Amino acid sequence: MKQVFAESEENGSLNTYEVETGKKRDGLPATSRFKALNERRRRRRYMPGLDGLRAVAVLAVIFYHLGIPWVSGGLLGVSAFFVLSGYLITDLLISEWERSQTINLKNFWLRRAKRLLPGMISTVVLLLIWTSLFRPQLLGTLKGDAFAALFYVSNWWYIFHQLSYFQSYENPSLLTHFWSLAVEEQFYLIWPLFIFFGIRHRKTRRHLFFISIVGAALSAMLMAVLYHPDTDPSRVYYGTDTRAFSILLGAALAFIWPSQRLSASLTRWSRVFLDLMGALALVMIFIMITMANEYDPFLYRGGLLVLSVATVIVIAAVSHPSTWLGKFFGLAPFRWIGARSYGMYLWHYPVIMLMSSSFDSGGMQIVHDLLEVALVFLISSLSLRYLENPIRHGSFAQLQEKIHRISNLESRRKVIGGGLLGIILCLAVIGTFAIFNESNANDRKTAMTRNASAVQQVKKAAHGSSENAQSGEKSGKRADTNEAAKATPVKSEPAKTAAAVSDQPVTAIGDSVMADVEPFLMKKFPNAAVDAKVGRQFYEAMGIIQQLKNQGKLADTVIIELGTNGPFSMDQLASMIQEIGSTRRVILVNTRVPRPWQAIVNQSLQNAVSMYSNVSLVNWYAASAGHADYFEPDAVHLNTSGSQAYADLLAKSVETWKK
Repeated sequence: MKQVFAESEENGSLNTYEVETGKKRDGLPATSRFKALNERRRRRRYMPGLDGLRAVAVLAVIFYHLGIPWVSGGLLGVSAFFVLSGYLITDLLISEWERSQTINLKNFWLRRAKRLLPGMISTVVLLLIWTSLFRPQLLGTLKGDAFAALFYVSNWWYIFHQLSYFQSYENPSLLTHFWSLAVEEQFYLIWPLFIFFGIRHRKTRRHLFFISIVGAALSAMLMAVLYHPDTDPSRVYYGTDTRAFSILLGAALAFIWPSQRLSASLTRWSRVFLDLMGALALVMIFIMITMANEYDPFLYRGGLLVLSVATVIVIAAVSHPSTWLGKFFGLAPFRWIGARSYGMYLWHYPVIMLMSSSFDSGGMQIVHDLLEVALVFLISSLSLRYLENPIRHGSFAQLQEKIHRISNLESRRKVIGGGLLGIILCLAVIGTFAIFNESNANDRKTAMTRNASAVQQVKKAAHGSSENAQSGEKSGKRADTNEAAKATPVKSEPAKTAAAVSDQPVTAIGDSVMADVEPFLMKKFPNAAVDAKVGRQFYEAMGIIQQLKNQGKLADTVIIELGTNGPFSMDQLASMIQEIGSTRRVILVNTRVPRPWQAIVNQSLQNAVSMYSNVSLVNWYAASAGHADYFEPDAVHLNTSGSQAYADLLAKSVETWKK
């Protein structure tokens, strides 16, 4: 590995020694060697393999938000972006210092602004216009989120307003994903100052490396300390303080692995070693992306740190000019996606959120997903060509020059018209889906209002029946006895069973699916206590159970229907079951939701059944298979037929246990 670096620390300081003294080293004039070194540095600034790594990271995030089942940990792509940013920015700053013995902070921040602001501002403005036209009810939330996005404080804005990153099924924010851009921009603001003053105070790269490592360790420890498995992890997920370790690890790599000093000539075994280590780290990343989920405690107690370290190793291999891994990730398709990764990240989330729930969960879902990905590619390509690059490289002068080169006016009109038509088509397609979704949303509101009214009617009817029964006991007890004597045992048995089921006190806790089922469940169990809330997460159930226990209102049979809005850990599930107590019967209902956590939730519930003797499972996932007629267009919430079938399934489970 001694040949990994082309120049040693001593040679790296030639611009402060040889250029000023004019002395020769290695038989070349100092100025000639200085120019040659700078020329090599300029040539090697672009590392195509890192564009390929960007492509992998952004695709992982997109697939995660699409709900692809085998990318349940796709959110880890954001951590890979953080490590990449830490490495590239630190490498850039070190290169500038070694080249000119200073860091022009004004130029650095101006370059960052020209690179990031055009795409970000255009996304925010177009979304504000779009929501004004198609979804004005979203403007109230979007205005605040847009304000936070423009000032790169989205992550702290969401923490302050307690907006969960993971509770995205109901009423999602279109700019939630801007939290990571805020973390990076805060780094871009502070980190150059740290390097500038650190180097000026004669801190070597070695010192800065160790400072970065210590900072990363403290940040990872803070995440582990602040994380609590029984609460939503959004605080530690959003926080700059708890996510800085990924960026700092990338920065630490830049201090010991500067791109300008990587030699193209490696021994065979050194190259094999780099490729092997990079490949193993890449396999680890892919395993975590396919197996992890956002509520897995492992992520916040070292998992994200492990992912970041693995990304550091991959960057070290991919950035080296002689590795096969770097050549592979430098292939044209990877570079094409990587060059558009920023625009893809900006646009993928609003496109997915605005177009979601427009198809049933049947075979058309793949068409839906492909259409969303195609739109993301199209919008990001248009943004890169007509907005980001022209501003970044010359304030539209480059674009104007290209247009003026076109030979005739008709061709120019085609080019300009094509770009405008592409944007209009994208907005029109998303708008069409949005109108469809708005209709679905209105139907949901109507259904929920109708359900609430039905629940009140059932309760009133049950109360009236109770009063009538008491009156009957007082006035006609002899007649009832005579009628009972006439009834045969065979005919009276079903009546007894039905009464046993309907009189059974039941506590049901759930989310919006349970809200759909509530009126039908109340008909079967008039004495049931149903607590259903739209958007409810699993961790919220613990407080409800504790409150009901303290009030003496927790029934002997407890039905739990949760998991529609996100996964949960086995620790959370075990704690809830233990809180309910071993003397009560717990009925868990699995879920059918076209989101990546469906399989995770259902497997966790199945595991709990084998762990506790007082726990049983209602397999709604299996019972609803092939029954598209049970669902509303979002393929999750239930219509009348589905709600009735769901309530029948719960009643059967309670009846079976009673026997």
